[in-house]
Amino acid sequence: MVSIPENRARPHDPDLVDLLADLTTRSFEGIVWRATRLNQDPIAFSYNGGRWAPPSTYQSVPVLYTSLERQGAIIEVASWLSMLVPRPSKPIAVHRLIVRATDIVTLDTEALATLGIDSQLYTERSYAAMGEAPPSRTQEIGAALAFLGIDGLIAPSARHTCSNLILFDNLDNAIEIDDDGSEEVNWLDYIAGTNEGK
Repeated sequence: MVSIPENRARPHDPDLVDLLADLTTRSFEGIVWRATRLNQDPIAFSYNGGRWAPPSTYQSVPVLYTSLERQGAIIEVASWLSMLVPRPSKPIAVHRLIVRATDIVTLDTEALATLGIDSQLYTERSYAAMGEAPPSRTQEIGAALAFLGIDGLIAPSARHTCSNLILFDNLDNAIEIDDDGSEEVNWLDYIAGTNEGK
């Protein structure tokens, strides 16, 4: 069980915080994958938000998105790049990271439903972007987990048949991340013949 920290006032749903505080945490040590643009630091946490973190214009939740499978990391980034206009053509970098974290929660489809996430809408990009509010339910969950001092969560990928590991950078956690090498990948190969990677 997670203890709720004191004196950390943020606009969190107290009922959601109570639900998340009852989740079982476990340690994680293993290989994960992260796809980025070339020359981007693979272990730099982002403040731009995403599915599991609201943008910094709403609340500051530094987040690092990784995948438990190499192909999952590539498809996640390829899906996003495919929406840009003009569409980038440069290859991406795929990084192999060694992660050690103490407190990780796992949210499977049943747990997501209990927390108010509609599985039929899970693949949609319906979360708040920079300058937008309010945050989506997944962003609320991520922000509340970070508030509770959780290192991160494992959740189903919205783009591939694997799970992702999402890490939060806050003062309470003890995450170790080592870059174990990278390679260039032509991300366009991963959306050729598919529905634009979506």
